[in-house]
Amino acid sequence: DLPPIDAVGGMVVLRLSTNEPWSLATEAQEDSSGGWFRVSPTSGAAGDNIAVTVRADKNSVYTDRHFMLNVRTSSLEKSLTVTQLKRNAIIAGVNRYELTSEAQTLTVEIQANVEYGVEVSAGGAWLASTETRADPGLAIREHRFTAAANTEPQERTAKVLFKDLASDLSDEITVVQAA
Repeated sequence: DLPPIDAVGGMVVLRLSTNEPWSLATEAQEDSSGGWFRVSPTSGAAGDNIAVTVRADKNSVYTDRHFMLNVRTSSLEKSLTVTQLKRNAIIAGVNRYELTSEAQTLTVEIQANVEYGVEVSAGGAWLASTETRADPGLAIREHRFTAAANTEPQERTAKVLFKDLASDLSDEITVVQAA
């Protein structure tokens, strides 16, 4: 098996040994063309420790992508699946929300394909996360926040950070509540 190729692009090396001349053929997914990867060499003579380089361009979609690598000799055929990891994302469609001074519930939609945490930094005393609904893949996830009534004579601001649990990937929204 080959390790997956990172979403930023890169390469992996397939090492093989055979006592017969060999050739490679690739088969891309139905929903993607084969233009995002390259394999070389695609054939050769019998030998030990043959190195075949598999390169992939940057993956700009939010799902993993795959292709089949078929190694053939005159007496044997083996197939390997080559995977390139998805582009990870946390996307807040709106980055600023303005609320009236009354107590209310704010629903924020985030698109993400990673597991992430929600942290109310500034303004945590008056804005609280109450519910999260999640779907798999790059999907809209609704987060509900309750805002307490603002009885002060000035507006107030809260910052909410949506941060990937496994990396530095994040997005932030600002919530401003009127006086």
